[in-house]
Amino acid sequence: MKIRFFSNAAYEITAGKVKILCDPWFIPGAFDGSWYHWPPLHVRPEDFTDYTHIYISHIHPDHCDPRSLRRLPNKRIPVIILKRPEKFLKTKLLSLGYTNFIELADRESWNLNPETQVTMYQAFDNNVFVRDAEVPNVIDSSIVVNCGGEILFNANDNVPTDEACREIRERHGRIHTALLPYSGVGPWPSCYQHLTAEQKKREAEVKKGKYLRRIVENAKILRPDLIIPCAGQMILGGRQAHKNAVLGIPEPEDSAKLLNAAGFKAMVLEEQDVLDTVSQETKEQYLRYHFGSDEDRKKMREKYLAFISPLPYWWENAFRIPQVEMIELQPLLQAARDRMWHYQERYHFRNEWLVAITIQEMPSSTYFFSFNENGTVHKENTDDFFANRDYYLRAEMPYAYLIAVLTKHCHWNNAYHGCHIDWIRQPDIFRPEMQTLMSWFHL
Repeated sequence: MKIRFFSNAAYEITAGKVKILCDPWFIPGAFDGSWYHWPPLHVRPEDFTDYTHIYISHIHPDHCDPRSLRRLPNKRIPVIILKRPEKFLKTKLLSLGYTNFIELADRESWNLNPETQVTMYQAFDNNVFVRDAEVPNVIDSSIVVNCGGEILFNANDNVPTDEACREIRERHGRIHTALLPYSGVGPWPSCYQHLTAEQKKREAEVKKGKYLRRIVENAKILRPDLIIPCAGQMILGGRQAHKNAVLGIPEPEDSAKLLNAAGFKAMVLEEQDVLDTVSQETKEQYLRYHFGSDEDRKKMREKYLAFISPLPYWWENAFRIPQVEMIELQPLLQAARDRMWHYQERYHFRNEWLVAITIQEMPSSTYFFSFNENGTVHKENTDDFFANRDYYLRAEMPYAYLIAVLTKHCHWNNAYHGCHIDWIRQPDIFRPEMQTLMSWFHL
């Protein structure tokens, strides 16, 4: 097999006569505008003409980018996706003009041709670090490609558990190449305003360590011949760019160094590198960034950040409304809460926490509702609310963005991973179920 790397989780896997384009994100501004590639990409969607299949691991826009998928030239290509009762991904792809699907259930295998087989895996756990999370992960997937007995495991964002690693090793045998996640982008700790600046720095380092230890633990069980750290090369632009310093995202080189020190062979690829997975030799086919020293790389990053930091997000202008024209939000929030309750009941999840929403332009008032019942969305003076509550998750955001999320032009889950919302939680306990269920908080 051969792997041509682009960025993040975007690869082209050539397996015999099959060429699979994986998770094509080629246009900056994913997650409602805030995610940019780092390093910046040269390649464009129109550059791809000879692939035979597309694999989309899940609906997050750094894997399923609508703008890139619209511009890819061939919409008749078979698209490999996970088959689930929830049709988020298939519905999105249909809306983009794709109609030819290979839908595979969890652990189902499919022959793409006589020599190449793929096997699909759904999310390995509800949450990578909260094993007892009560609401499932219904979007992530991973894929194993078998070409004439050579095995490639592409995990994407779906961080394998120890049990998953053992199962994959036992089922598929020797793993020649493993594309493993080494990080996870989210709002912790950069968006949590109950943390001091020093606490954010400390928690960012703790977060890096968790992911780096996880990829080493995966490697110990999978024992692949070669590991490619993937799914984490990004940088925040626009009004959230100041959060990059405490995102808690290690560099891919950090994970490769740690893996190599542990006795594994790990390699970091750059844009348009082509890796022969048997010889493990890399061919550079493109004029790439050559940073030279670490200091050169730092200067290049700072220069790029200075360029992307002032750039507006599309929704800032699309939903900009003078403050005197802003409507009362309580009826809209109540309708969104009623809709979310339908999905909350499906998973039988309740707790004593409150969700509180404060609009940046109107900070004196806070809207809130209980996770324990499908009750009323209340409005209260902000100071009074936070003085008298013990369990709450507070979200603070611009009016324009809340309107965009409620009307489904943007999405709550993208808001979360795109770092568009500032949070406070009391007590400081991560409940992933609440964030998952908020994905249905819209009209």
